[in-house]
Amino acid sequence: MKIKHISDNFMKRENYIFSASFFFLLFFSAAISSCKKKDFTNGKDLLDSKYGINSVLVDTFDIITYSVEEDSIRCTNNSNVLFGIYNDPTFGKFNSSIYTNLVLQNPGTTNFTNSQTVDSVVFSMQYSGYYGTPENIQVEVYELSDLMAVGDTMYQFSTVHHNTENLVESGFETMLPKPASKTIVGTDTLTAHLRIRLKPTFGQHLIDGANQGYYESQDAFKNFFKGLYVKVTDYNPVSGKGAVYYFSLTSINSGLTVYYRDQDNVAKSFKYLINNKGVFFNHVDIDRSGTKVEQLLANASLGEKEFYAQAYGIRAVVEIPGLKNIPSNAIIHSAELQLPFTSYYLDKIYASAAVTIGYYNNNDYNKPVTIKSGNLYNESLKAYIIDINDYANGKIVAQNIINGTINTQKFYIIPNNYSISSERIIFNGKNTTYKLKPKLTVIYTLN
Repeated sequence: MKIKHISDNFMKRENYIFSASFFFLLFFSAAISSCKKKDFTNGKDLLDSKYGINSVLVDTFDIITYSVEEDSIRCTNNSNVLFGIYNDPTFGKFNSSIYTNLVLQNPGTTNFTNSQTVDSVVFSMQYSGYYGTPENIQVEVYELSDLMAVGDTMYQFSTVHHNTENLVESGFETMLPKPASKTIVGTDTLTAHLRIRLKPTFGQHLIDGANQGYYESQDAFKNFFKGLYVKVTDYNPVSGKGAVYYFSLTSINSGLTVYYRDQDNVAKSFKYLINNKGVFFNHVDIDRSGTKVEQLLANASLGEKEFYAQAYGIRAVVEIPGLKNIPSNAIIHSAELQLPFTSYYLDKIYASAAVTIGYYNNNDYNKPVTIKSGNLYNESLKAYIIDINDYANGKIVAQNIINGTINTQKFYIIPNNYSISSERIIFNGKNTTYKLKPKLTVIYTLN
């Protein structure tokens, strides 16, 4: 991961809720320098009733925001694979292709003879969602020439060698994906899935492998047929257009089917499966040339206006250096982080409802610690709301920071579906032109 370290001066003011113990609190205020006090008379009774006498509310921490790029994301056998291209006006061009094994349902068992005729071959993938605006695409499919082995770890930059012949049947290269519509196959109405017609000669090649004994075991079959590489023919959608489609490769409507007729002209089919007996993964390319994200990665101070998170590569960073200025004898009751985000002009390019926030203690980037993960979006505030001192779930992070148990004041935020989607978020920085700004509100008492 590429991390940019930032040093910046910051000011922090405290808003005290005065009670009969004002002078007691004033004694401790020396521990938090350069702070201004405001009398929250109306809120005092509410705080005191919930947290006790002498509760202190601080909501004026300086918050430093920016983004960092992560260069290695594991994506082996994920629940979703991504396929397609879209051009994001802020994040750039997102292009995802698929590598996959296919396996036998029952090794050694086929109905093939030496005299069947292949009618058609279809590679299919069942939709699980999409991101962007569907439009016509051209697809390409290639047979792999290198073996992928179960247990291999694949990343978004991984590739596997493949043959040069495009296996898509002539005349069937262009299609309009329809992830929201049922798919009709013969007289059957099925869950929506993408169907790519391949050359009948490829189907005959697979049948020949059975007649040569390659179907006797999974390993023998994988050595004969190593898998497929599936991609969209590269193109440049206009800004804000294009789509990335999500597929569940292990679903019933995913796989490779050879339709053929036997020597008696009886229509039959043979299906090859995709499951965890094989390997499948995404290759993802993101071209950020000339984008706001590229500019921010080069100049972290631009994060004061807006900062970003994106699946497959960009983590949002929030630094709160003033946390260390809270007295070490404070008992923190809540530390609510509010992260508003920019509205989108395209409905199809939406903000993630579910996010994950975490940290790396002592900057150990091999050991991420999750604070909270899930649907943290607050509709009325148009922001993510995260308590970084969540007693109920045992995540008393803010308390451990002032105690010195956790040695960081830097937090990372990503879409929850970080390696199974193309979602992204544009957060407001402290100098945003929008009304809502990032804010941390801490309530504590002195022990």
